[in-house]
Amino acid sequence: MNIHLDTILDCTEKSLARWRNYNNDSNLTHLNMIEQCQQLALAIFGFIAFDFDLQTLDNENNSGQHELTRAFYTHLSAAMMFIRLPTIVGRLYLVLNPEYRQARAIIDRYLQQMIEQELQENSAMRAERKRTSFIASLITSLQQDEKLEATKIEEDKKGC
Repeated sequence: MNIHLDTILDCTEKSLARWRNYNNDSNLTHLNMIEQCQQLALAIFGFIAFDFDLQTLDNENNSGQHELTRAFYTHLSAAMMFIRLPTIVGRLYLVLNPEYRQARAIIDRYLQQMIEQELQENSAMRAERKRTSFIASLITSLQQDEKLEATKIEEDKKGC
């Protein structure tokens, strides 16, 4: 957590600066606090997990959102609906919801691209980024597991 404290503080400062600049009248209150907190959480998540700017804090109305950002918003709203429903109804909702399925496909596509990009980088560069990006840490861990798995005898190997 301490490693990511600077990222969290930078995103929070950017959000606060946006609030200060949005209204010159200090007596006005922001009424969309839930949306603002979601934007802040997604910005922090994007930087920490993927080392990727989801651009949620760039403008007030988010009119030019990135495709991945829109997919995360759709995924988040579907998750909020899923939590409120009974499990079986929630699963049916997710399976039958075309927006959610499309958002899931977009997220999967971007994650595959990020994984491929990390695999193409050399191990020294990945080890440096391992401290700041979960995706780099995951790839490094998977490669270490793969090397360990390759040294085992056939009977002890996992999976197919």
